[in-house]
Amino acid sequence: MLTKIDLNQIQKVVKKVIREEIETETNNLRKDLQGEIKLSRMEIQTDIRKLSQRTKNLEIATNKMQKDLTETKQKVSGIQKDLTETKKDVVKIKKITTKTQKDLDITIKFFDKEHLELQQRVKRTEQHIGFASV
Repeated sequence: MLTKIDLNQIQKVVKKVIREEIETETNNLRKDLQGEIKLSRMEIQTDIRKLSQRTKNLEIATNKMQKDLTETKQKVSGIQKDLTETKKDVVKIKKITTKTQKDLDITIKFFDKEHLELQQRVKRTEQHIGFASV
């Protein structure tokens, strides 16, 4: 039969073996976890670099778009100014055209009247002289 001392010694040996097994398993698990953590960290860093590069590309594209938008606004502003000047010119041309048309109408009326008067004078002169009308 086993004595209390024998049981205590067996207990110490079992505890020591269990402790060693636990430490071994713990160390193995720790190494595995550290490896996985390092791998995950490297993957995260790679993802961060990719995102950083994409962010830079987006910033460049955004700056280019802002520059293009500014240029477009300037061009539109210039076109609006040109359009305003063109409208003013069209109004001036309309006024000139209207005045020219009125002047032309007056001139035509004048020459029509003069022509009619001249025809009447020629007709009277022909009648006075005795020429036959054509």
